[in-house]
Amino acid sequence: MKFFSISNVLNAIAIAQLSFIALVNAEGNPKWPFVSEKDVQFNGKKREVGAVGRIVNGTEVDAGTYPWFTSIVDYNGDHHCGGMLIAPDIVLTAAHCMVQRDYFGEYYTVSDTTARIGALKYPYQPGNNGGQDVEEIEVAEVKIHPQYKDELPLDFDFAVLKLAEPSTIQYANIDDSDKQFSDNYVGGEKLWTIGLGDLSSDGPVPSELMHVEIDYITNEACVSYPYGYPDYLLNDNHICAADLYKDSCQGDSGGPLYDADKEAIVGVVSWGFGCADPMYPGVYARISTGFRWIREFACTLTEAEQLPDFCDITVSPTVSPAPTEYSTLTPTIATSSPTALNCGDDDVVMAEVIIINDYNPWETVWALSSNSFLATGSSYYYSDEWWKECIPINETYTFSIYDNGGDGLQSNGNGSYRIVVDGKLIKSGGSFTFAEHTVFDTNLPPFICKDSTQPFLVNKKERDCEWVGKEAETRCARGGDRVWTHCPKTCGKCDAGCRNSGARFKVNYLNKFRTCLWVGTKDTDMRCAMIGNDNGRSTCPKHCGGC
Repeated sequence: MKFFSISNVLNAIAIAQLSFIALVNAEGNPKWPFVSEKDVQFNGKKREVGAVGRIVNGTEVDAGTYPWFTSIVDYNGDHHCGGMLIAPDIVLTAAHCMVQRDYFGEYYTVSDTTARIGALKYPYQPGNNGGQDVEEIEVAEVKIHPQYKDELPLDFDFAVLKLAEPSTIQYANIDDSDKQFSDNYVGGEKLWTIGLGDLSSDGPVPSELMHVEIDYITNEACVSYPYGYPDYLLNDNHICAADLYKDSCQGDSGGPLYDADKEAIVGVVSWGFGCADPMYPGVYARISTGFRWIREFACTLTEAEQLPDFCDITVSPTVSPAPTEYSTLTPTIATSSPTALNCGDDDVVMAEVIIINDYNPWETVWALSSNSFLATGSSYYYSDEWWKECIPINETYTFSIYDNGGDGLQSNGNGSYRIVVDGKLIKSGGSFTFAEHTVFDTNLPPFICKDSTQPFLVNKKERDCEWVGKEAETRCARGGDRVWTHCPKTCGKCDAGCRNSGARFKVNYLNKFRTCLWVGTKDTDMRCAMIGNDNGRSTCPKHCGGC
């Protein structure tokens, strides 16, 4: 779980210096938590420093408990990372398990891997696997979440593996946009982390699958005393979990964080500082926040006749309910500027205020205001508030939230609020006293006229803007809107302003041709990332933030 590249080590040392958290070693000298490269690891295969993860202070797993557990095996036949079968021919694991660096520092996707489904006891062979079925199937295709970056905090640490053929072993249930199990946790829930990693730091490798029970820790608690993580390293994409001297670590990366009560996998082993360090819980990729992408590729890539239930789920915006059985999601009571705003206009952006109430919702009111706009909200029942409206751009706004009880949104519960503008998180919180204020603006960068760098189709042939420029006058005129909106600079149409391409262009991530209408229909941020953020801004600027 704890692996670090050299650049990440230097970054971690800087983080440690900024966080001013010191420990004292046996000789009484202060010791920074990240000062040594060996101290900072991801749970992945060994790269420049660190090592792969293990289950610390766990116990052996009985046959049939986790039949879907998968060992990702490298070309030498060695255990590389954990994973879990989530459809007959789909394995979910961590992105950092499947991304490596070459000697020149360039990233590439790991190939020549095999999925050992049902791995329980050495030698992990049919008829000799501790009384449990096991199958070895080659990995045919690897998909990495497009928003994953191989640097802390490892957001969206997900990879989907397509197997060469379906497994006959029963696949696992995962947290999804309907269940949202982990989004409802309040702290202290019992979870299990599972793996085949080392039994201790630089220690022996187990001969059979291990698991250990650990506690869910809220992100707010994970960045507070007695824990040592700085708050900018954790967000809604992560789950913290640990118990005293119990943890996942090197070799367990990509494996499951399992809720036995709900019978569902809620997280993927991702990263952490050290292993079983009381100051630093294990950090897991939260499946509910990555579910849209997991679903899209698992349900698209699979060739199996039997599909998992989550392929039938209609994905909608995710809002966590309040920690009470009376919670329902209803629009807040709000007043806004009298002028109706058309969300398709270029001079407005979508704003959202999401309030997850505590047990005293009547204490809380909020306001969002600028020189030309005012919206307010309050709730008198055990209901969440979700306010959405388009607000004018190029203005400065103040968001104020008040609680007359003086305990913020923490009255006998873990409430919270989020402000989201144009799909970007502006502020989140909940732990304050009587009031908290946030000032932000909606100034958009000036539009810069650019040709798209993506190949596009002209009369069913793959072309690009360089081709258009060789006979610009003729090809821009004959191609009409499809050509000049894709190559506005070449075609001399910059005075037309910010426009999406009207062509069918190539999405390299999918190796398929798509349109800007497809980008804007759903999962827009993810699809812009699939094009490449810079390429997306020049190809579909209205959807991808290029205007």
